[in-house]
Amino acid sequence: MRALHSPINIAGGPGAISAGLRQLGVDVVMRPTGGRRSDFRRGRRLGREDHLVEWHRSRNRPERMSRAEFAALPRTMEMRELRVRVEQPGFRTRSLVVVTILLDAEVFRRGELAGLYRARWYAEISHPHYPSSRSLSRRNWAA
Repeated sequence: MRALHSPINIAGGPGAISAGLRQLGVDVVMRPTGGRRSDFRRGRRLGREDHLVEWHRSRNRPERMSRAEFAALPRTMEMRELRVRVEQPGFRTRSLVVVTILLDAEVFRRGELAGLYRARWYAEISHPHYPSSRSLSRRNWAA
């Protein structure tokens, strides 16, 4: 069993980032972005609100990626989507969908993945350059 370590956050499209990191042997746990909707009636069911689905690569190459890098990405990739319940008092979000390339539900349990996503989230908001409402009045975030 692999150990789950070091949360990091990487800006960019989730499909391209996940595929590129998978090729490097890096595991990914993130929220779905880019207008992807989770439909737990589709794909291969692993449990309640937990399934494997196939993501298709975007047709549009991100500007930061060369043509060769984009062409090297797989056209489809199997991803695991699961709903995580948040029962922490004071948290606004009550449930969220987490997406990962850690596909084995028996090895990577829902609670472990939820904990890993939460650690990544805390690392992100603890970063000194994270634009919070408090810091927006003091800094110009427009680039």
